[in-house]
Amino acid sequence: MPETSNKVPAASPSSPSPLPPPLPMSEALDFWQQKIQLPPAEFYRLAEAQRVRAFTVSGLARADMLHQVHQSLETALRDGITLEQFKKNLSGVWEENGWTGHKAWRIDNIFRTNLQTAYNVGRYKQMAEVAEDRPFWQYSAVNDSRTRPTHRALHGKVYPHDSPFWDTWYPPNGFRCRCKVKTLSADDVRARGLAVEEYLKDDLIEPKGEHGPMPARPLRPDAGFAGNPGKEAWQPDLSRYPDWLRRKLEARLGTPSTPSIPPVPAMPPLAETPTAGLQGAVPAFGTTREASAWAVANNVADHADFTGAKPEVATAWLQSLSDHMREFPALRANQKFTGTCQAQFSRWWEVTVSETEKRLREANPGRAGDFRKMAESYVKKRKVAGNVYAHSWAQRDVGGVCVNKTWASTPDKFRAQLSRDVASRFHPVGCDTIRSVVDHEMGHQLDDLLRLHVDPNVVALYQEAKKLGMENEVSIYARKNIKEFIAECWAEARNNPAPRRFSRRLAAIVRSRYAAQHP
Repeated sequence: MPETSNKVPAASPSSPSPLPPPLPMSEALDFWQQKIQLPPAEFYRLAEAQRVRAFTVSGLARADMLHQVHQSLETALRDGITLEQFKKNLSGVWEENGWTGHKAWRIDNIFRTNLQTAYNVGRYKQMAEVAEDRPFWQYSAVNDSRTRPTHRALHGKVYPHDSPFWDTWYPPNGFRCRCKVKTLSADDVRARGLAVEEYLKDDLIEPKGEHGPMPARPLRPDAGFAGNPGKEAWQPDLSRYPDWLRRKLEARLGTPSTPSIPPVPAMPPLAETPTAGLQGAVPAFGTTREASAWAVANNVADHADFTGAKPEVATAWLQSLSDHMREFPALRANQKFTGTCQAQFSRWWEVTVSETEKRLREANPGRAGDFRKMAESYVKKRKVAGNVYAHSWAQRDVGGVCVNKTWASTPDKFRAQLSRDVASRFHPVGCDTIRSVVDHEMGHQLDDLLRLHVDPNVVALYQEAKKLGMENEVSIYARKNIKEFIAECWAEARNNPAPRRFSRRLAAIVRSRYAAQHP
């Protein structure tokens, strides 16, 4: 997911109006779309931790108006509209409720607090997924004249990712709070000489204000924000919710309304599924430039750039992509880019900077300034971790599956490492080829397309595999979460000559769901 700066720069007479983050974070959108819209009276009957799953606007009881605000905030998350656009889009709602003039601060509060919550919830999911490699989290306050003293006191402090500190202090920690969290590896902590804190609940602090130290006070977030919206959003215990809300959430999340999950039906073996004859003729490329041109000319992706990879890696990559496009044509819509992860990130950065520059110019007609330089300062460049083989990215402009150039430039080393992974059961039987890496990433693409991770039959399959021992039934990596379970099973189903039971059953579910949703 793109990591753009969430800090909104303060406007000044000599600088363009501030913009929200230029591109959406899919986790933030997922979180927002799952919210249940409630009138204020029902919302405030919920326990504080449960409110993260619901949406309301105080003083706005009409369901149609509430829905308009919710939808406009979703547009803001998806398209990056400004506060002024948000105000304009809902001017009728604000005027009817008298939220104009000196009361217009409420609109700013609705906009910023809800967007910051959604972005931080999405960020929590991203950070939790890499906690094994980056187990320390650092609190980051903006540290300007508007930063609250208690928030400023926490700036730069580091806690383990599973510290109870984050159960209370994960941002936002107040209305319009702009704080965020950064991840750190153990090497980062050592290299920067950082101290890892021990959280003491209600510990006293002496925050610094504009005029020096302030009276000591308990270290607590603002009223109504003492919780972790990220944890509650992605790891909810729905048994604690009122029955009426639990049923709504289960329907929204695609989970069953009773604890028992329907049994998974018997699935046909992979050999009986329609894969025969699907492989197309992907040539053995002499150069990666040829491979990139072939991918675009043959409608495998909108853009391709395998610079830095070896041609044999590009050939294996495009063979898998081509086969998937033939069997699942609906996957083509997200194949905006294929090639190396580094080239994909470079293209994303260039596209995002150009879009941001354009929006800055449009928002500031007639104003002089180096808008390109400003746009470049707003958009953070992404880096590819060395231990990542590949990734699947569902992104608006450059979405698709790509390979890490570090591995793609040394195919013999790549295959040797994959063989070790299979021998140690880290990856499934048969997944010791470069093609199996692509198939794994295409498993993520199929999951995104069909929402397999919330399919009751897939959930049941995952729970059964965990009970029997995931490392023996699928792989060690499949233990990470249900999404990786899906990708690992799919990779085995396509690469193991005799796929094991969970891979066979998952593959049959995939094809069944695709046939039903894309007849």
